[in-house]
Amino acid sequence: MNLKNNNLLVAGVLAILASFTSFGFNQALAADLTGATLATPTDASQKTSREDLLAPLRSQGRVRVIVGLDSAQDRTQGLSEDSDTVKAVAVSAKQSRVLSRLHGRDARDVVQLRLHNIMALTVDADALDALLADPDVMSISLDEPRYLSLNETPGIVRATNAWAAGVRGAGQVVAILDTGVDKTHPFFTNKIVAEACFSNPAANVAGTSVSYCPAEAAQSTAVGSGTPCPDYALGCWHGTHVAGIAGGRYGVLSSTTGGIGRDASIIA
Repeated sequence: MNLKNNNLLVAGVLAILASFTSFGFNQALAADLTGATLATPTDASQKTSREDLLAPLRSQGRVRVIVGLDSAQDRTQGLSEDSDTVKAVAVSAKQSRVLSRLHGRDARDVVQLRLHNIMALTVDADALDALLADPDVMSISLDEPRYLSLNETPGIVRATNAWAAGVRGAGQVVAILDTGVDKTHPFFTNKIVAEACFSNPAANVAGTSVSYCPAEAAQSTAVGSGTPCPDYALGCWHGTHVAGIAGGRYGVLSSTTGGIGRDASIIA
């Protein structure tokens, strides 16, 4: 099928909608996540009733926290055109003001980001109280591992609102610009409506220069063109993974809940 001639509406290109949860500054992600659960996050801007911080403080005597110094005004200013040098000076000045007010208190193992108004440090109860009272401190959160999970993604991207309104991608087509899609997977039964491949010749492990399209064509829109690339050193499973998140028939939430737009068709 020639993509220029089809009249299907291309809904867009989805990058991975994987976990939006963060990782602790100095924590390694656990290798085995079986059985891992995610607690409902506390509002990091709260200055009182922070049991999420007080509980580890009581049990350990100290707590490691991530401190955000961005004000609401900072966040609404958008992308700054200042040079990195200018940004670094402004960030350092704000961080230094907060650290100077912690002088004499037990605040240790400080990590300061150079271009962002964020610090990580370990504090005792007195230093934590000072941080909570500091006017430059806009948020405080526990520095701990957060595990990868797709279960929260639909709510974060507000797909659940669309689903509740009966909108699941019907009549739309999503183009997956990635490493190809395994259309034999049950995720994609009768969902692939067009395929294409564009690959400039590249050196392979044997040292020869080849295209990764079928029959080593530089480009193709023939049936079978959108199959995964053959070099798994490139992570050629990735396009199938993304397509499943975008419009797979079923998914990790339940046997009846698929990708974000489960009723959409797919261009591989």
